[in-house]
Amino acid sequence: MEPEEDDSVVLVLTASDGEEEDVEMTLSTSEIDDWDLSRVLRFAAVRVRTSRSRLVERSSYFRGLFGGCFSESASCQTCIRCDIKTAISVLRCIFGYQVDIGPENYLHLLKAALFFGVDDLLSECKAWLKRATSTNPVDGPQISLENMIEIWSYSSEHGVRFVSEMCCAYLARNFMWTLTLSSFADIPYGFLCSCLEHPDLTVHSEKELCEAVVDWIESNRNLSESSSDSEGDDINILKKVRTFLLPVGFLASKSKNRWFSSIARGSIQYILYIIKESHSKRLGSIKFSDYDNFMLRITQHSKKIDLSSCVHLTDEILCLMLFPSEMEKASKEGLMLGLGDHIQRSRNSLGVLEKLLSKRTFESVLEFDLSKCWNLKSDTLISILGCSFPALQVLNLAYCSRFKVEDFFSLVQKCASLTNVDMTVDVSPIIPTLTSISSSSSDQYQSSSGIPYSAGQHLPAMCNIAKLTLAGRTDLKDQDLVKISALSSTLCHLNIKGCIALTDVGISKLLEECLCLQSVIVSYTYFGMNSVVVLCEKEFPNRTIESFHSHEKSFTIAFRLQELQMDGCHGIEARHMKQLMKCLYMLSSLSLCKTSLSDDALSEYRGTSLERLDISETQVSLCGLQHIMKRNPGIKALKASGCRNFHNDVGISSKPRGVGSCYDFLRKLNENHHFEEVALGWNFTTYSICTLAQALAGVKSISFGLGASVDISRLPDIFPLLETLVLRFQVVSDTDMRTILKSLTHLHVLDLRCCHCDLTLGSFQFGMRNLKSLRLERATPWMTDTDLPIISTNCSNLTQLSLSGCKLLTSDAQRIISSGWPGLTFLHLEDCGTITSNGVSSLLDCVALEDLCLRHNGRGIKRDMIIVAASKLPLLRKLALDLCDACEGGFDSPNHKERFSLCILKIARCRLNRSAFDQGKRPVHRDTVVQVWSSTELWTASLEQRL
Repeated sequence: MEPEEDDSVVLVLTASDGEEEDVEMTLSTSEIDDWDLSRVLRFAAVRVRTSRSRLVERSSYFRGLFGGCFSESASCQTCIRCDIKTAISVLRCIFGYQVDIGPENYLHLLKAALFFGVDDLLSECKAWLKRATSTNPVDGPQISLENMIEIWSYSSEHGVRFVSEMCCAYLARNFMWTLTLSSFADIPYGFLCSCLEHPDLTVHSEKELCEAVVDWIESNRNLSESSSDSEGDDINILKKVRTFLLPVGFLASKSKNRWFSSIARGSIQYILYIIKESHSKRLGSIKFSDYDNFMLRITQHSKKIDLSSCVHLTDEILCLMLFPSEMEKASKEGLMLGLGDHIQRSRNSLGVLEKLLSKRTFESVLEFDLSKCWNLKSDTLISILGCSFPALQVLNLAYCSRFKVEDFFSLVQKCASLTNVDMTVDVSPIIPTLTSISSSSSDQYQSSSGIPYSAGQHLPAMCNIAKLTLAGRTDLKDQDLVKISALSSTLCHLNIKGCIALTDVGISKLLEECLCLQSVIVSYTYFGMNSVVVLCEKEFPNRTIESFHSHEKSFTIAFRLQELQMDGCHGIEARHMKQLMKCLYMLSSLSLCKTSLSDDALSEYRGTSLERLDISETQVSLCGLQHIMKRNPGIKALKASGCRNFHNDVGISSKPRGVGSCYDFLRKLNENHHFEEVALGWNFTTYSICTLAQALAGVKSISFGLGASVDISRLPDIFPLLETLVLRFQVVSDTDMRTILKSLTHLHVLDLRCCHCDLTLGSFQFGMRNLKSLRLERATPWMTDTDLPIISTNCSNLTQLSLSGCKLLTSDAQRIISSGWPGLTFLHLEDCGTITSNGVSSLLDCVALEDLCLRHNGRGIKRDMIIVAASKLPLLRKLALDLCDACEGGFDSPNHKERFSLCILKIARCRLNRSAFDQGKRPVHRDTVVQVWSSTELWTASLEQRL
């Protein structure tokens, strides 16, 4: 219906960049249903005949314009310069029509709603933003971070509070998503601060939050001149990080950071104090004003909590973290004292503790990572998890060596929703099938932690454990496997790698019960004939499930396995290996390193779905490899180093005169495969690698071992995406290394072992910020103390360093290493001059160390070295020394309490042998004394090998 003559008004909508003489078109709101927006937008000006009263009724802008003392008040025509598309949407809203709102036009419509004062449009904008910010961006974001930043900036500048609040809430809830985006650095300071202060801030770990904040500061300060105001902002934003929740290793890695160094060093000192003191002093050191610094960030949106490597976590502190920061001062202080008292009285007070914890439940949390938190007691932790995290599904307790296998059964009883438990510890070097043991003994000790699990008790009927990882557990016995077999209806993944106390009979009985197993990892165990027989002959009760399959062994356990790792299992005879290969079919991953595998057995494999294959150090030849590669074009990871029978194959090391089978094999391999990880050795040369250039173009990890002969200078051209490079027994020139380090900018790992090298310092004068691991073993004998600072500057982010044969290094190298790489987790120094001739001091400042090896670096290491290192390095799990370096005749071994996190100690011993080439005697290896602490006992053994 046309507006009445007295009520009508013409709005002339002109594009902001339009001119008056541009062609225009005329519309009427009475025909609003027929408006063709795509046609309208072709014009720079649009005349719209509409109702004055309707505009006045629905828009405060037009109410003021037509009702005030303006010339337009009585005029029948008004000109408005604006975005025509947005203005049309405003008019449609005024006349009661739906407006299409999306991320691309939201800000325009919001501005228009505020400018024209259209409450209905403002309500629609609010409703749309509420819907958009309530969705999970991982499932497909309705609004990008770039748009969110733009919207927040406008609303913050113009005081549109509801918009800025919804933006902050959205960013806080989905903070982990924003960390994956390159535009994270573009978030304004005010926006980021508001997000960090928001009660719904949801992160997996404080470490990820801190990393993001530090990266944000670095990105923004690099783009602008630093000022006192900006530095003040940096300090203010870093104060929002709860440093007590940061792992000591992470703090060490950031101790050189310009903005975070002072905070990191102070936090490290406090954490080391917390670890060494008694529970009463620990709680007494927590000030009321610092209470917020201890609080876990758990919201209703939290799915995962990651406290891995927080070695300072104790039972009372973990309990304290779960209670709200808004508690009254008296309540907090009472809680701290009460927690310490309850936990000290241990089992008798668990009921009181559980009653206290029942008031703090977090049903949204599904995953909890407490790996390397060795200071926690199992009984209290199990109570915490059972009471406060009723929906927990995934629990990581890797490298918590004080947790016993028995604790797993108590844990499952308390936390029935668990589906995935990881209790990995370091695999013992005392592996009877691979080492020669001269003597051994064991001493049991009483652990103060743990809730006894009665043998008469059974696991809950509703137990849901599908994945169980017990790798390295020397305290895992056959009788424990009997209890685990109660999980037979749900258990799909079992990892018992390195569980040397298990027998083949015990493993076979478990396999016989757990018919649902899809992944079996039994490397370096006594897995043998009995277990193979069960895998190959035990049939499923319901034969109809796979009756459609023609494979004669389709009803066996072996047929259905998707992953099998049995590295180092020497107890399998050739006939049983052949039987096993014949039954396996559905595998995606197969690892048979250091087994008796031969061509005869491998030729029986009929599967076609392999993605990963490891046949390193087996008797397989290239002919045997051909069979399995032809049937499995999906193999992406191939490890075949150490296969000496490859040396007998003709045709892969040089171009054949005629078309031979090996050449044809390489050609077909190049056409049909696309590798990501490769390890090669005997008989592989530059020619064979170049023949495979197309298949290897996407490789990110490559290893060339003994028997391979490759032109190193060609590697950057063949492997442009390389991240890991391992070279053993290769010839490496200085020019080759310069080419590699200059071209392969994504390189994370560089490992040179026993190579014939002609390197100079010039090889390491390229900036390699991505390099995390550097091993130079017998590769840089010229290295001096003055060279180390140059390498540390160019390889500043190393976490692993191994040097051997650097005979010119002195004790000053300790200080250079610890100051240059304070975040090292792995450090091996062997035959490196006189580094330890004055003792070990500065190296102990590398508080993140988990694996330390010091051998033949100078006779200056004191008798108490092991005890001191264990107390000063809270993450240290492996320590290797040499008796030749002891200045007081030997080393004191720590007791159970003094070892802290130390699990494996190796002390090499030498004897003096007269050399045929010079006068006098030279030390040669005699044996290695190994001590391994499990959760219940100390194993001591003397091995012939040098480990």
